[in-house]
Amino acid sequence: EVVPFGPRRERRCFNSTAAALEEPELFERASFGRHLQAIQSLFQDRLRVIHQDSLRVSAHIAFTELAEFVGAGPFPSSRSFHRHNSMSGQRSGMCQNASLVKVLQDGLAREYEIEEEALLASVQQVPESLRLRRTRCDRIDELQGSATAPVLMTVCADQGHGRHPGECTMPR
Repeated sequence: EVVPFGPRRERRCFNSTAAALEEPELFERASFGRHLQAIQSLFQDRLRVIHQDSLRVSAHIAFTELAEFVGAGPFPSSRSFHRHNSMSGQRSGMCQNASLVKVLQDGLAREYEIEEEALLASVQQVPESLRLRRTRCDRIDELQGSATAPVLMTVCADQGHGRHPGECTMPR
């Protein structure tokens, strides 16, 4: 997979995920924490941050809370929220390499902390999955392709569409 990389954003291919994770600039480029902090500073209590888990586990509640936050009424109880732009199952092989997952988690440690701070500032609970640093690799239903709970797609800056922070994929 070719991604813009380096000071002049030249395109560069990595032979493996492990090789990509050895590049410190990759973590800097993928960082969203400083942007989230800036947005929070700008919007303060007019910003509501929610965690992906709230959409996956209880989408109706999450969307109703968001609607109420912006001053709209709740969604009807009959309204269902379906999963879109999401693919279950093994995708990259990363989940089969625990040491590689650990390198990625360590490289994103500050991002996890900022995400927790943002949720608390939005008067949201920090989900157990975030506190325990669980990843998609820990969700067996996702890996086996049997996940059915609703999930909202996220858009990853300069990288196309992804499913969770840090899981951006290039458009095909």
